[in-house]
Amino acid sequence: EAFCELSYREYEFEDPDLEPLQVAQDPSGRLAAGIGATVWDAGLSLCKYLESPNCQDALQGKTWIDLGSGTGIVGLVAAQMGARVVLTDQKIALPLLEVNINSHRDRFPLSPIKLQMDWKEMAAASTQESGLGVIEELSRLGAWPVDGLLVGDCVWFEELVEPLLTSIMLLADGPPGHETQVILSHDHGHNSHKPGLDERIFGTIDLRLDGALRRVPMEDLNPRWRDDTISVWHGTLHT
Repeated sequence: EAFCELSYREYEFEDPDLEPLQVAQDPSGRLAAGIGATVWDAGLSLCKYLESPNCQDALQGKTWIDLGSGTGIVGLVAAQMGARVVLTDQKIALPLLEVNINSHRDRFPLSPIKLQMDWKEMAAASTQESGLGVIEELSRLGAWPVDGLLVGDCVWFEELVEPLLTSIMLLADGPPGHETQVILSHDHGHNSHKPGLDERIFGTIDLRLDGALRRVPMEDLNPRWRDDTISVWHGTLHT
């Protein structure tokens, strides 16, 4: 019954040889309780950046984790560009992710994987001797260490920033010399009614990631999918 409530958003690639995605959304919240259940503009800006020359060599054949996947559109675009992608979100969001993975599965060079991930649980587990089940599961799947992390419009809620950053640091770990790219997008309109909040959030990101992320210049973003209220950030973490 819940599936009758879905709507669809088409994503067209710049490369005409790539078939558009038909991304299921859940505006009623019946599959994902309203959490990340629609395609957001900052996510689309990130998708278009993945198609840009800046990312051409970063995706093909590499392992990327999409954090807070929501509908999965960012990770699905990366998968269609040739990356091996693990789509992650809270348990409540996984049914919608599964719909979108299954409806596109036959077209990907490497089929995406969905995995339950809760940043608060990861942050808590990082302080315990029992280890991290998510890392163990990624290793079992042959998807760790990872080459890149995607974060599409997930940093507007202040209380989740620290758990997210802890999760990023844990997932970016690896053998000495390992490098993990991080690409993040944010819609500053979310917090326009809260003066100073975005400055605090990005100050925390800069501090915790040791200044690794740099804002992508506006001219490097797709002219049809860029806006003064949306920022895209790209950088590399080193072990």
